Amino acid sequence: MRTSDLQPLQRRLSDNWGYVYGAVYTHFMVTGEARYRDAVRRVLAGLPRYRGHDWENGSQDGYADSIESALYLANREPVPEAFDWIETEVKTLLGFQREDGVVEGWHGDGNWARTLLLYAMWKTQGCFLDGWREGVRLGAVREGDRLFVSLEGPAGWTGRLRFDHARHRRVLNFDRNYVRLNEWPEWFTVDENTLYRVRDGSGQDALRLGSELKDGIEVAVPRRYTVEPARPAAATE
Repeated sequence: MRTSDLQPLQRRLSDNWGYVYGAVYTHFMVTGEARYRDAVRRVLAGLPRYRGHDWENGSQDGYADSIESALYLANREPVPEAFDWIETEVKTLLGFQREDGVVEGWHGDGNWARTLLLYAMWKTQGCFLDGWREGVRLGAVREGDRLFVSLEGPAGWTGRLRFDHARHRRVLNFDRNYVRLNEWPEWFTVDENTLYRVRDGSGQDALRLGSELKDGIEVAVPRRYTVEPARPAAATE
């Protein structure tokens, strides 16, 4: 934008659209005015119209920044159309990598890697593994306050499954999790002082403190886990 008369220097769509709407959403969080939230949700719902859009003259960097934009906002407002759009555009982004591993051969390749890491953390809901090796696969899906975790990999592999926590509060000392450029969104987070019920695929239950889940629990493959806050037992007379 030209500072002298505030006229735009370019009129093409910006791949950084989500960074701007992050500020709009933050305004909603501060003021509570629903029209700012509605504006963000409207943009997210309209993303399928831009499937395959060339954001930056054929460069992967435009796809990376646009997908990153969507992930920040969909983390707060899980609009189905946005997640559907992310899935198709990530396939295009992956297609930029060459057989030798290089993407475009400049520092913007780091944006490619960052966006795919952001995508991967959505697909694991913030869970990660200590002791990962090639062939081990981790995925997770959240329904309300319940998390379903899937682990597959070579027979005999063991490691530690770790869960995310409220980093905005514990690390940055923020009262609320504001949208931030270059953040790592929080998906499923555990509270260190809350008890969680961890059920494996065989139906065995274990109670774990959130602090234990944050530090990691021993796991092997293949495994399925359901994790949710422990409900207090019903009172009996």
